[in-house]
Amino acid sequence: PWALGAHSIGTRGQMTDLMPHLIAPEGRIHFAGEHASAYHGWIQGAIESGNRAAKEVNSIT
Repeated sequence: PWALGAHSIGTRGQMTDLMPHLIAPEGRIHFAGEHASAYHGWIQGAIESGNRAAKEVNSIT
């Protein structure tokens, strides 16, 4: 009840290095969300990431 959320920020270059691993599909599971975008922490990042994941899924079906 005392934790009202948290936010994290990586070190310089960390997101650039990790992003390919964060967004890589695991079999039929695709990842989307603000955390899987250059705009992490923002609704724009969630929308952009959702669009990317939807395109990935549509390209294989």
